[in-house]
Amino acid sequence: MEHIDISGVPHFIFDTVGEFRQFFERTPHGVPTLWENWREAPEGAWILSDDGRILQILKRSAIKGAFGVAKTQHPNGYCRTAIGTFFCDDGILMDTNPDKHPSRYTFSGRKGGGLGYRPKCGITRKERLWMVQLIRGADPYDAYETVFGSVEPAYLIARVTKLLSEARIMKALREEVKEALNEEGIDIKKLIRLTVQIAESEDATESARLSAIKMLRDDLEAVSENAAMPDAPGRLPHEAEIVGGEVDSGRDEARRLAAEGAFVDPDEKVQSVVDQTAVPESGESDAPFIGDEQLAN
Repeated sequence: MEHIDISGVPHFIFDTVGEFRQFFERTPHGVPTLWENWREAPEGAWILSDDGRILQILKRSAIKGAFGVAKTQHPNGYCRTAIGTFFCDDGILMDTNPDKHPSRYTFSGRKGGGLGYRPKCGITRKERLWMVQLIRGADPYDAYETVFGSVEPAYLIARVTKLLSEARIMKALREEVKEALNEEGIDIKKLIRLTVQIAESEDATESARLSAIKMLRDDLEAVSENAAMPDAPGRLPHEAEIVGGEVDSGRDEARRLAAEGAFVDPDEKVQSVVDQTAVPESGESDAPFIGDEQLAN
């Protein structure tokens, strides 16, 4: 018999059934029930491990995923003993060797701090297919179910949110967008020219002009604040941010156009037009913006 102290409380591990019975016969409550199939035993039960020793289940719980949705991979949940944590599945063997379980709180038995853990890098085939759907204008959630299959709504929301927050996904998404733009013969210089033309065109609708102005302003703010970080997770950036290293060349192009008289200094031009077309405080404009909603898509 041996015992392991957890938070000052001793937890006994018996080598034989006889030793187990002899110990509890001297207690007021008598000998507790011994479960031979530990996978079905409740929390607090004494069980027989697969290596023939007797110990107690300290915790038993279901495996839950995002937003408390039960996972189907391990329908019987898991249990924890003084030695380690085990899935309660057929084929899983419970041992009582503490050397195999430096941490009793992980299924692998390994401690935290990076032992045995390697952050995911690169993009899987399905993730790339999902990104292609996004570039084509698909809804992120619909695209996910198209590529990965139907899942529970709570899991779908959590998974898509997780993907859009990962640096590796955002970096690959920017590269995909850049490649798609290059295939169409579109670069940052052309985008700036087209946006400036819309902002200054008398034939363009007011909403189109306002949208173009906002796009220019956002790009200029991103450049001035040095915010275009290639690996930064978050919302899908505007095209001037997507092309990463070409942001500086786009800024130079804007300055060149200003020198040729196409428009004044970008910062002054954008602020000037915004002031001229600002919505009065007494009312609100119905003109749609190319705003955060579209940028996020």
